[in-house]
Amino acid sequence: MDIQQLKQYDFVEAFGVYCAGMIQSIPKSSAKYQALWEAITNSFESLLEKNAPDSYLKIRFFYANDLLKDSFDFVKLEVEDNGSGFNDESFSRFLQLKDNRKSFRNRGSGRIQLLHVFDEANYISIYKQNAKCYKRSFMLSAKANFLQKNAIVYYKTTEEIEEQPDVTTVICTGLKDCSEYKKCKVGEFKEILKDHYFVYLCSIRDKMPRITIEIYHNEQLIESETLTKDDIPQEDTTLTFSIERAKYNNKSKKIEYLDEVENFQVRCFKLEKDHVKKNKIALISKDEVVDGIKVEFDLLRPEDVIANQRYMLFITSDYLDDIAGDTRGTLQLPSMKDLIGKNSDFDKSKSYILIDDIARSTNREFKQYYPEIKEKEDAYLNNLDELKRMFLLNDETMEKLKGKLGVNISTEDILKSFYFADSDLAAQMDARLKDIVDGLHKLNPTASNYKNDLMDKVNSMVSIIPQQNKVDITRYVARRKLVLDVFEKALDRELSVQQDGNRNIDEKILHNILFQQSSEDTLNSDLWLLNEDFIYFNGTSEERLFNIKLDGENIFRDEFSAIETEYLCSLGEDRRKKRPDVLLFPAEGKCIIVEFKNPSVNVSDYLSQINKYATWLGMYTKPQFDFATFYGYLIGESIEKIDIKAADANFKESYHFKYFFRPSCNIFRGESKPDGNLYMEIIKYSVLLERAKSRNKIFIEKLTQKSKKQEVESAKQLLCTEEVQEQLKLNLE
Repeated sequence: MDIQQLKQYDFVEAFGVYCAGMIQSIPKSSAKYQALWEAITNSFESLLEKNAPDSYLKIRFFYANDLLKDSFDFVKLEVEDNGSGFNDESFSRFLQLKDNRKSFRNRGSGRIQLLHVFDEANYISIYKQNAKCYKRSFMLSAKANFLQKNAIVYYKTTEEIEEQPDVTTVICTGLKDCSEYKKCKVGEFKEILKDHYFVYLCSIRDKMPRITIEIYHNEQLIESETLTKDDIPQEDTTLTFSIERAKYNNKSKKIEYLDEVENFQVRCFKLEKDHVKKNKIALISKDEVVDGIKVEFDLLRPEDVIANQRYMLFITSDYLDDIAGDTRGTLQLPSMKDLIGKNSDFDKSKSYILIDDIARSTNREFKQYYPEIKEKEDAYLNNLDELKRMFLLNDETMEKLKGKLGVNISTEDILKSFYFADSDLAAQMDARLKDIVDGLHKLNPTASNYKNDLMDKVNSMVSIIPQQNKVDITRYVARRKLVLDVFEKALDRELSVQQDGNRNIDEKILHNILFQQSSEDTLNSDLWLLNEDFIYFNGTSEERLFNIKLDGENIFRDEFSAIETEYLCSLGEDRRKKRPDVLLFPAEGKCIIVEFKNPSVNVSDYLSQINKYATWLGMYTKPQFDFATFYGYLIGESIEKIDIKAADANFKESYHFKYFFRPSCNIFRGESKPDGNLYMEIIKYSVLLERAKSRNKIFIEKLTQKSKKQEVESAKQLLCTEEVQEQLKLNLE
């Protein structure tokens, strides 16, 4: 832009940019004092450009006494420096939004933060150019009269003046709703300023400008402090490492690492505890701390002290500078969770450095360089392991607390923290368990994804049940608990699939719960409801008789005589196509036959069905199988004693868990073979459920029922005061 053609005392209209839209597109930073940092950073850059030995920077807060409120109101903020000032080149850049010619790290949009916080910022700059001295003044604002002219700058004047020292002052007035500027104390702001520019000030320590912070009330100076190189410590060491870029693979749905790497440096400061209030890790972009992204030590808490020392780590990289957004201090730096998430704001076609990898690498290098940290960590982890074994502490709770306890915590405080957190989580876990159980009615055992849906609930349950035993044992018992609940809901017709008004498919539902139809995977079935041993036998569900295989071979003969074929296809039936509900093969020559009936049908009408299957298995299978011993289970719900006895008086009633059994029945296996034998039971689904509940009761109770009274009493003894409880809450936040 040709500034020589600017009209004095006139708005500077922006060309190619819609100012109102630009301001909206660059949101107000969430970082405290970000608008002020923009002004101060500009001063640092101007001072660096001039490189004078007597450089200074002054930051002044002005307040006025409010007699009605007996308090002080914000009046204005001034930032003054004696840098190179707004000469023609600098002013030309300033007038161009998004002008990044100042440096490849500069976006040319930082001034927008001033517009978000103040009504106006007046600039007065005295500078040297071509051996002459000039004074230039202009105003920055986003008030309505500015935006109506598509402008954010009002140019006042540039005039040649008599020789004066260089000085540029930015005067910010009309504070908007930004409480951090309404009350400021010199000492506190000095520390905030030092922390924000820590790495930059360390890099210029021996030639840093004199930085003064002043507070005025009613134009009277009441507080003042100066930040000098004595306030800036010497760096202890710089650690370097490389990190691979990561990219989301849309096909595998996983994060993949590429061969491309970015280099990082960690500038480490080891300071006496009295010189720094807390341990800290911070990301640095464009020489400033990034406030919005946190990196934490693995085990070191902010307040921890080791050998009278605390540690400050500052992570720098060209990569962090390159990815800075329009708002200074904001970075497009995803976590692994961000990149995998369905609603991620990050472009998944691009590669990134993950914040998880930065944190992991920083902590690894830090512990390798400082042996006292590694030694403390080892002792701390050993103590945790010992306490977990001694008191059977919950692994999940301990993992959540591990990074928050601190390496200097005592054994007593570890136990206090654990019991407090564990008791606090108990109510949450109970509520989540109830949600899982309450949702069981939505499962559909006839759906192809029933097993997966059930396992999702199992895994959800496992993830929240206290992990006193190994996860595989927990999952085993938790799954059984959910299966029992789903079975019970199916019997009570409480599943959603049973309420849709279509035909009654209760038999199919119950069958699929116990053993998925058309499956041979007995190990992952739920036949344990019938008998614990059944899941370990080879078997099949709902397969045509003459297609059934055992160890890869068809069990039925390939050829039949004319007489055999005539029988198999007699009376309009093809017996070869019959489908037993379940066949199991526990041992050589033995077979278990299970038949399920709809809960609404009279089971006594089907007493001969298992006998027939046993006969066909005894007559028409290959010689090497020679099935002679059979066990039959006819399962339904509508079972009437007199009907059973009327159909076959050999059935007896059991003494416990009411069911009927027939100890022995001859099975015809053809004229050339001796009869086989069949043991048979007639059982209600509800009895099966009762049996299975009884068998699993002790395990489920051990898993899901904790002595709340015992836990509360333990917690009360340890958490004896409200002060301790409040401190622990802070530690866990």
